[in-house]
Formats: sequence, C-alpha cells, structure tokens
Amino acid sequence: MLIGKAATQRWKAAFALAAYAGLRMGEIRALRWEDIGAETVNVRHSAAPDGTIGSPKTEAGVRSIPILPELRRVLTAWRLASPRSLDENFVVGTSSGRTVSETALRKALIAATEGIEVEGRLSMHSLRHSFASTLIVSGLAPTTVALLAGHTDAGFTLRVYAADARPMAEVVEDVLARTASVGLGS
Repeated sequence: MLIGKAATQRWKAAFALAAYAGLRMGEIRALRWEDIGAETVNVRHSAAPDGTIGSPKTEAGVRSIPILPELRRVLTAWRLASPRSLDENFVVGTSSGRTVSETALRKALIAATEGIEVEGRLSMHSLRHSFASTLIVSGLAPTTVALLAGHTDAGFTLRVYAADARPMAEVVEDVLARTASVGLGS
C-alpha cells in the first residue's frame, strides 16, 4: 500500500528496494542500474549522507539479494519511465544523474504515508526491518537472513529482527503442532 502511494516511480523504486530487498538507505542511493541483474540486486556500494559513494557499511554489506516478483515489477516500471540519461546511472538518482539526498528520500516517505494509519515511526529502516523480519518468520535460516541483510553476525540479526508478533496463544498452538508432527512429547 505504501509503495503505491509514492508520488513518483522513482520513489516507488526506492521504497520497494527497502521493503522487498532490505537495502539500507545508503545502498539504495548508491545502487546503479548495472547492479540490477536478471535475478538479483547486487549491492556493491553505499552513499554517505553527503552523497559520496563508497563501500557498504561492512564487508558483509557486499551481497546479492534475490529479486522478488513485486520488486521486479516496480523496478521494470521505473526503468521504462526513467529518462534515458539515467539509463546507466543511479536507480534512484536525480534528474541530473546524481544521488538523491537522504532528506529528499525521507520527505518522499513522509508524503507517501499521508492518509495511511501507521503505528509508530515509519522510516526507510523500518521497511528494511520488515523485510528481514518477514524472512525470519517465514522460516528462512537466520544465517541466510543475515547474509541477505548484509550483517556480519547472525546473532545480531536474530536479536534485532526476530520478534514474533503473533499472539501468545497462536505461538503455543504452533509449537504444539510442530512438536507433535515430529513425535516430540508423544
């Protein structure tokens, strides 16, 4: 819903990269079209707040992330709509081919939330957090989620992103069903 409320295809792409690939803001700002492969988003750079392009936050930040179908749809729509002058430049760049500012990205996110009921503070990091949490809750191994999120330590990934938001009654029911299915406690 939030991605659809973005004012432009450029902002839709930025929000989708955070929500469907878990990219950090600096990684989104530094991503070039050449980093988008047939099946993966290849994170190789990050933009500092001043727009300087450098290495990602950590060595683990250099990674390839599978492109989910919804992300592919949003990126394809933006690629078709983006000016030809940006064809080999930043995916979420300015019309002059530079990195977008963090401020512009934050303002676009705030504008997209107008009329949407949001619990707590929504940020680009919240979208990244949601992506990683969804992968963990889906049953993907924490080490794999850490790899996709660009974390050096899977323990950090678990501590920060592995909150189970289900009601306790649902958790209990799930644990009992899983343990019964493998013969534990019979």
